[in-house]
Amino acid sequence: FKLYENGKYGVINKEGKTVIEPKYDMIQIPNPSKGIFVCANHYNQETGEYQTKVYNEKAEELFSKYEQVKALAFKEATTEVPFEKSILAYRQNGKYGILDFNGKEITKAVYDSIESLLYKEGCLLVSQNGKYGIINMKGKQIIKPEYDTITADGYYHDTTKYQAAGFIVGNKTQEGYRYGYISYRGEK
Repeated sequence: FKLYENGKYGVINKEGKTVIEPKYDMIQIPNPSKGIFVCANHYNQETGEYQTKVYNEKAEELFSKYEQVKALAFKEATTEVPFEKSILAYRQNGKYGILDFNGKEITKAVYDSIESLLYKEGCLLVSQNGKYGIINMKGKQIIKPEYDTITADGYYHDTTKYQAAGFIVGNKTQEGYRYGYISYRGEK
């Protein structure tokens, strides 16, 4: 659980014992059943950048070879745990990739940005050279980064939830935006 004391955050376990001392501006706990805590300090309001350290339940620092590691927050999350629950984004040499909680790199750091996608848990919006694409949590490319905009269509079914939601893609032309559709399987 997050601990808030004297304006700073830390982590306590279910017995109330302090795991991470409260000395951070922000704590992300991407999956409460896993002992992974992303601790952030030195937030820059102008750039949105901050410094991170990742710790396990023994307060041992993890993933220190990366410039930054962060949990991937869901856009407009309505769940109690608003993060992807099995992966983290990392930054190396100014580019982003994803890794699992064991530190295994799922993708190389080749993206300019990585974000979650509204309605599509498990799908990540990535950008390269000013264009957007979609990868899944295993790093498999679903949509090549060749679009100016990508949004999930929001299709919902009681049984499958948002799994069958596809993607609305768009590119800017001299006449304005032109849109297309790509299914959840990656078919144009």
